[in-house]
Amino acid sequence: MRDHAAINLRGVSTMMHAFAIGHDGPVAAAAISRLWDAGYHSIFRVDEPREAASLLACAHPDLILILPDAAARDSMNELRRIGTAADAPVIVATHDVDQALDCLGPVMPLEQAFRSTALQEARLPLAA
Repeated sequence: MRDHAAINLRGVSTMMHAFAIGHDGPVAAAAISRLWDAGYHSIFRVDEPREAASLLACAHPDLILILPDAAARDSMNELRRIGTAADAPVIVATHDVDQALDCLGPVMPLEQAFRSTALQEARLPLAA
């Protein structure tokens, strides 16, 4: 398994957090795997929006994914309030989760993501 990390401006590795709202069984499992591959190594999956709202007291996601069952079942106003409270982008997967997550880009090692010579020469240290 590849090691993914976000790097802040000081060159320190940070973990990205995501919430997945919904309980679509295999769809949820595939979505969580895709989030993991995109570098989100702290992923909370909850069935109901109110559970996500409760989690905001102790966890601050970088991304919120609304799975198709929650998008069809729950009020968009309720889901919008969670995104606003979290101050995080929200992806609503109304049908095809893979297609909805295409905006995360292709999965690749960090050193391949940037082809700039200046960035390659910077060699920012990753925290252990």
